[in-house]
Order: sequence, then C-alpha cells, then structure tokens
Amino acid sequence: MPNTESTNDLAYYAELGFRVFPNHYRTDAGCSCKDARSCEKPGKHPAIKGYQNLASSEFKNLTLSRNLFGGKFRNHDIGGLTGFGFFVVDSDKGELEGLPETWKSKSANRGFHYFFKAPSGISIRNIKDLIPGVDIKGQRGYVVLPSEINNREWINSPHEAELADAPTWILEKIQHHQTTQEQVYSEISGGFDFTSATILEEGTRNETLFKYGCYLRACADRLATFRIWRFSERSNRLLIAH
Repeated sequence: MPNTESTNDLAYYAELGFRVFPNHYRTDAGCSCKDARSCEKPGKHPAIKGYQNLASSEFKNLTLSRNLFGGKFRNHDIGGLTGFGFFVVDSDKGELEGLPETWKSKSANRGFHYFFKAPSGISIRNIKDLIPGVDIKGQRGYVVLPSEINNREWINSPHEAELADAPTWILEKIQHHQTTQEQVYSEISGGFDFTSATILEEGTRNETLFKYGCYLRACADRLATFRIWRFSERSNRLLIAH
C-alpha cells in the first residue's frame, strides 16, 4: 500500500479521472532509476513499461496493483497520461502570456504546464518545440503531476479553475505542424501504408524496410503509436504493432 501522502495524491487524481502511473523521482544521486546520476531525464520518465496501457483512474487498482502503486512503486512519483479529454502546453521558458485561466502547474525550475480541453474533431499529438521552449503533450503523452514528493505545485488546480478551451492561435499552430508532418510522412513513404500488416513483393523488402526506417525517424512525435515492427520471413509480411 502506498504511504499516506501518495495515497492522498492518488485519491485526488482518481477523483478527477486522471489516468496515472508510477513515475521516477529525483534523488540526491540524480534519479530513482537504475541510471541514477547518468540519467538524462531525472525524475521525468515512467517507472514502468507499458505505462500507456497500465495507467488507471481507479483508486483501488492504483493502490493494490503491483504493476502500479501497490508494489515496489508505492513511493514513486505520479505521472499522468495526456490526450484523454485534455492536452498540455509544456513551457520551459517561464510563464506564457495571452493564455486563458485554466488548470496550471509549476515546477521549481520555472517550468509551467497549461491544461486545455481536447478540441473535438482534432487529434492532438505530441509535438517538440511547437515554438522554441514550448512542447505539446497530446495523445499517449504524459506529464509529471504535482505531488507530495516532488517540487511541483498547482497554481490553478482542477478544484479552483475550469478546464479552458485552448486559444485559437495554439490550435492553428498545432494543426499547421501536424499537416506539415503528414506531408513529410507521405513523401517519405511514397504512399506506402505502414499502418497495417503488409505483403511485400519479391525484391522490394530492403527498399520498403529502408522507407519504414525513414518514416519512423520522421514521425518521432508519434512513435508511441507505432511501437514495434518485425518482418516475417515465412510469410514475407511486414508486421506493425499499434
């Protein structure tokens, strides 16, 4: 069972419907993960594999499951999936001007998270540097949530503010970025459909696998969707797991 502080935080986020999972936390050695001092993202990455599928908003499951906070991860920090009803504007350049009042959290290093409603009809993906120093956390993305064991705090908590609609200028920038990326994907793939199992014609395997490698590199912002691929020699079929 998690300690009292963690239990309170988990109950809070479960009540709000956040899908959460164990996240690593900062230590005097750097990070709680096995890399410790050499970790490149101390306290900012999941502690479990398959967190997108294991994350839960059910308090009982969170506190009893050994894959979540009921086992060795009982004292870990709390990560929250994005893309389920909201997305996050993640600023590492301090507070952003011209944004409506919405859920907002802050870290000790001047980082801010602005939470906005996921707009209907638009699929928000993860975007690195929408503008310099500002990322977007969308479908299958995650953020570290304020908790008793980290240096983050709610400036406008979900109990103090309404979840606002995103400003038009942010949505326009997101749509422009995603449209541009789709064009890049199309050009690199040459119209090849990499989203399902595909039969490869004799003599095309090397070229197709090369295109697929280029495709993965180009669409790094949605690699979580296309996680695993393998080539079946027996059936000459390229298999992609979603």
